[in-house]
Amino acid sequence: MPTTFIPGPAELVPEDLRLRAELLADLLRSGGTVTLRVFGGSMWPWLRSGDALSVRCEDAARIHPGEVVLFLRQGRLYAHRVIRKSWRDARPVLVTKGDALPRADA
Repeated sequence: MPTTFIPGPAELVPEDLRLRAELLADLLRSGGTVTLRVFGGSMWPWLRSGDALSVRCEDAARIHPGEVVLFLRQGRLYAHRVIRKSWRDARPVLVTKGDALPRADA
C-alpha cells in the first residue's frame, strides 16, 4: 500500500484545497494510506496542532462510535470523532463532533 505524506499548512486558494482533497480521496479509495498534519484545536487534547494522523479508507458500516474519521465539508478536511451511528435506507449515517467542541457537526 502506498503511503503519502502531506506537509503542514500551506497558503492555498480554495480551488487548490478542493483539488488536493479530491487527490487525497482518490489515493485513499485506491487502498493507499495518507499521513496528514493536524492543525486547529477542535480535537484537543487527543489531537494537537502539528500531530500526524495516518488515514486509510474504510467502509462506513465498519466504523463505530469512538473512532476518529476524516471527512470533507465545504472544501475542507476535518478529523472528528464519531459520537453516534444510525441507519437510514440501509446505509450508515455517522454523527461526528470535535472533542473540544460543544455540539455535533452539521
